[in-house]
Amino acid sequence: MKSDPMMRLLFYYLLPAGFCFVILYMSCANPVAPTGGLKDEQAPGIDSLRSSINLTTTFTEDKIELTFDEWIVLNDPYNQIVISPPLEYRPKIKLKKKTVVIEWDEKEVLKENTTYIVNFGNSIKDFREGNIPENMKYVFSTGSSIDSLSARGAVLDIETGKAMKDVLVMFYDNLEDSIVRKEKPYYFAKTDNNGAFEMEYIKGGTYKVFALVDNNYNYLFDLPNEQIGFMEEPVVINDSSNVILSLRIFEEDQPIRILDKELKQQGLAKIVFSEAPRNLQVGLSDNFSEDYHYSIVKDSLLFWYKDTSTIEERSIYLNIPNTDFSDTVSFNIPRKKKELFPQMTSRKSIILSPKDSLILEFNQPISNVDLNLITIEKDSLVIPTKPLFNIMNDPRKVYLDFESEENGKYLFNILPNAFENIYGNSIKDTIELKVSTPDLTSFGDLKLNVVVPDSTIAYIFRLENSRGEQLDEQHFSSVSSYQKEYKTLGPGKYSVIIIEDSNGNKRRDSGSYDEQRQPERIFKKQLEDLRKNWELEAEVQVTF
Repeated sequence: MKSDPMMRLLFYYLLPAGFCFVILYMSCANPVAPTGGLKDEQAPGIDSLRSSINLTTTFTEDKIELTFDEWIVLNDPYNQIVISPPLEYRPKIKLKKKTVVIEWDEKEVLKENTTYIVNFGNSIKDFREGNIPENMKYVFSTGSSIDSLSARGAVLDIETGKAMKDVLVMFYDNLEDSIVRKEKPYYFAKTDNNGAFEMEYIKGGTYKVFALVDNNYNYLFDLPNEQIGFMEEPVVINDSSNVILSLRIFEEDQPIRILDKELKQQGLAKIVFSEAPRNLQVGLSDNFSEDYHYSIVKDSLLFWYKDTSTIEERSIYLNIPNTDFSDTVSFNIPRKKKELFPQMTSRKSIILSPKDSLILEFNQPISNVDLNLITIEKDSLVIPTKPLFNIMNDPRKVYLDFESEENGKYLFNILPNAFENIYGNSIKDTIELKVSTPDLTSFGDLKLNVVVPDSTIAYIFRLENSRGEQLDEQHFSSVSSYQKEYKTLGPGKYSVIIIEDSNGNKRRDSGSYDEQRQPERIFKKQLEDLRKNWELEAEVQVTF
């Protein structure tokens, strides 16, 4: 109905205080959410008298229409509304007033004697408050009966143990391994926010079960970075089965590759990998000097070298044993030389157990320490004894051992030139470093007994603090339990992580679908809080 001044109704009311002129304007328009009143907490419902009949058999229609009992919003229908078994062609989905219309493509031919499930996900919301009907489905069969079997379960992330939402759980009646890459599934469901799924109206049979984080929305496992999970054996669905499935999602290991290289200044090269390289072996071309150091920082190789050659091009040979990775990185030395000076990256105020030594960290490899340029004060008095030092395996870290007492407060005065890097350059500024050594009652001791389920395989043990920092890593095998003790730990929360190492290569390997190999499993347990002046004995029963 179009707006027209001739269709306005005018009403006049004579009030004792005067005239009030009221216009009632009648027109057709889009609905607008009303304001005020009680909050609507009821989700939209189906008007069954005006909708296609649910759970119908011998279905031959070319569309379904669902009319709701209130105004609704259709949200992301082509991703939220999923039809199982999948159709060959994408249907048309539209909202007409209060009615959702799903119309098959004219080329679509529905399978004979098949039960179809239309799952609406979160596509339907009421207009006013956004309430969503839970688990809304429309079911029909092209045969004379509705299939009535079901399966349910949950999907978790293998590394974090957290529930995975919006994961496709797919059933295939074709049991070939390659089917997940070639054809859409016969049945599928999506996990909810709790990682749970339920597949209803299934016909009896034997099915391959596969879970997929479908990055390109095509219901195929065709991208290397798509996360997957799978059941190693087919699942049988029949009248007597109560099928509850547990799937663990993982991403297959990808071949490591070099993404970038940087050489902005003489003396430091940075090579960025697609992931942190493990067991990396580094070799040099003949025109490199032998005075070099390198370390892995996250996904990058930092390579420091002391160069005296006049040859401009250099090469680094890289290799990771037991993999296909082998590469040579060549680069040109910048003509403009920029001096590299060391900087201390340690915090300037450190709390330390009196039983521990001080470890200072730098941004570059250190080659020499002049202890005559370091003084230590306690209670404003200089301690005459010089600390002992050692440059650690990682030359960016220097170990300082000094005489300390409980409840001590120490001031380290580090004068310029006290620390020299491999290029012969020194720190130019004076640094004041405050170190506190509280009494031993401010710390706690931790005794661990880790009981593993299978003594015939190896495991990786890790201890983490509440910030997720790894404090220790050990490898053990051929034992049913593993003991570890820590003295003078700071109070707080700690977690034990145990990783299967079934092939004994001292690292965690992901799974492989083509090899039908599941990823090595991870167990994580947060311990009881470690308190001051307390010895915590914890037995950790590992269950994957």
